Amino acid sequence: MDESNLEEGRKAYNDGNYERALQIFKTLAEQGEIEAYGRLGEIYRDGLGLPKDLVLATAHFRVAAQLDVCKFMDEYDEYVDREEDTYNFGYTNNEIDLLEKQMTPAEIAETKKLAMKLLEGHGY
Repeated sequence: MDESNLEEGRKAYNDGNYERALQIFKTLAEQGEIEAYGRLGEIYRDGLGLPKDLVLATAHFRVAAQLDVCKFMDEYDEYVDREEDTYNFGYTNNEIDLLEKQMTPAEIAETKKLAMKLLEGHGY
C-alpha cells in the first residue's frame, strides 16, 4: 500500500471532498488497508456525500476491527485487551453495538454477511 494514497484520502476527507475520499478509500480497502475500512464506515455512518447507510457503515467497521485484530495477532502472537474491548485502530465493539441498536435483526445479519464477504477477499 502506498502511504501517499492514504494521505490523499485523508486530505480529501478532511477537505470535505467525500466523493474523492470514497473512491480512494474503496481502492485502499480492497488492498486490505484498515484505516480505509474505518473511514468508509464513517462516510456511510454519517452520510458524507451520499445517503446514510448504517448497514454498510457497520460492516466496514466490523472489517476494520477484524483486520486490526488479525494484524495485531500476527505481529505479537497474542492479543488480550478485554478490559477496554478496543482494537489498535480504535474501532470498538461498543461503537458497533451502538449502530446495531438502530438496526433491525435482519439488518444486523446483513452487516455480518457483508463483513464476511469483504474479509474473504483478504484471506480470512
